[in-house]
Amino acid sequence: MEKDTIPYVDLVYNKMSENSFPKDKLNKLIDTAKDHNEAAWSEYFPQAYKWLVGFTA
Repeated sequence: MEKDTIPYVDLVYNKMSENSFPKDKLNKLIDTAKDHNEAAWSEYFPQAYKWLVGFTA
């Protein structure tokens, strides 16, 4: 379930921040209304892809 992954998402995000990774380059999305699966990922993939490749329109 999504809620089970939240502590790990927070851990990675915080560790990257603590180790001088630029916060403007970090992105965190937590949607507790969805499970951690392909159906949820497919909904957010376009947004994630644009962020990963730096696309702005």
